Amino acid sequence: MYLPLGSDGNTHYCCYVSKHTEEPDSGAVANRSASVSSAIINISVDLHRSQDFTEAMKQTVKNIKGICDSEICALFIVDKANETCELITEKWF
Repeated sequence: MYLPLGSDGNTHYCCYVSKHTEEPDSGAVANRSASVSSAIINISVDLHRSQDFTEAMKQTVKNIKGICDSEICALFIVDKANETCELITEKWF
């Protein structure tokens, strides 16, 4: 699920929530613009293919920054099974 959260000057916030499954669900982005849907699908496919979590997160941050033409990107990862969460930024790598 993709949720635009608003803007503060040149800073824009959004939330993309997904649940890891073995099979991709293209219907999850059906109500989004073509460019947003394409970006979400491409990132999801890249994440699904990767066997290396750190490399997958690096590539995801790079992709999001490129798509958004942003200087900074942060990802908030939630692991419900282990009841943990982590903020991933470029300093994390």
